[in-house]
Amino acid sequence: MVRYLPDTGCGLLDLPRTEKFVDDFLASCEVVHLSIDLDVLPAAVAPGVSAPAAYSVQMDVIERVCAKEAASGKLAVCDIAELNPDLDVGRRTARAGARLIHRMVTSRSTAPGTV
Repeated sequence: MVRYLPDTGCGLLDLPRTEKFVDDFLASCEVVHLSIDLDVLPAAVAPGVSAPAAYSVQMDVIERVCAKEAASGKLAVCDIAELNPDLDVGRRTARAGARLIHRMVTSRSTAPGTV
């Protein structure tokens, strides 16, 4: 089964709905593989992608989702996709990806029952 939440429903004002979607998803899983496609970020944050999103999801929202999934204790694998270094202005996209990884690592280390 595939479930998704469109980017138009993931704004800062939609954060409670987005978090509920993530909570419901996590409740239905034993293990999670999170793949973050950097194309979803705003072009100003992530210029180094081949197909920038026409709408996008703000970094604040993506960070909250990453932290929630990491803190759940169910996150087994995570990957960052769609970085094109040839297009990355000032390494902004690479830094955004690194920040998301940092968020997951630090959120996971504080999760109950994690080592």
